[in-house]
Amino acid sequence: MIRPRSKIAFISVISLIPRMHFIRFAVLLFAAVLAAGQKAAGGDIVARLLPDGDPHRLVDPGPAERSSAIKELQSAQKAARGSRAVQVAFLLAANDSNYDKNRDYLIANLRGCTNPGIKSGCDGKIADYLSVLYTRGHKDVLKPLMLTGKDSFSPVVAESLGGFFANLVTDGTAEFFDTMRRFSPATQKQLCDLAGTSTGDGMSAAQLQQVRKELKARGDDLSLTCLEAIEAANRP
Repeated sequence: MIRPRSKIAFISVISLIPRMHFIRFAVLLFAAVLAAGQKAAGGDIVARLLPDGDPHRLVDPGPAERSSAIKELQSAQKAARGSRAVQVAFLLAANDSNYDKNRDYLIANLRGCTNPGIKSGCDGKIADYLSVLYTRGHKDVLKPLMLTGKDSFSPVVAESLGGFFANLVTDGTAEFFDTMRRFSPATQKQLCDLAGTSTGDGMSAAQLQQVRKELKARGDDLSLTCLEAIEAANRP
């Protein structure tokens, strides 16, 4: 019986490989196949950590996965463009990986919203990415969110910022008023107007009542002036 040439050639190659080298080769091949299978099962790192692209549903990788997740994100960042590049920068910043660089990238994207034609940057969720960083303890993003965000030509971004500022005012967040105190009266009024419109339809009755209570309790000139602007924004 004549064996097919391909099979004979394969057997000949195998016979040339020393036994120990062959075993090592087989182990390495198995490990590579297993790793590829695990990666495929895990899916895209951005999709895993950012379900539906929603920063408010951000998934924190566990201690065992964090290092490998950051490496995957850093690798993905090299080829990322557009909204994916914004997502990757947010995820890296949220995991404190090269935080300053990735935060600055997000702020630069927000700055794109201040151009009338919105020719570059201005991802639709950019305000949400930065506000989530704020809630995770990165208070340094608040000032650029306030100063740059108030001039946004994007209705989506403006509504997101309005809702975020409205919540800060409702909660009587000290950082909001302390930061706003450094700005001009015109900028302060603009920010309070934005907070008053909330997500575009104004504050709910319950939220407006809470704001009145909070700002009257603070009682300083800035708080009372801000209350006037918020109430004006909520008049029929």
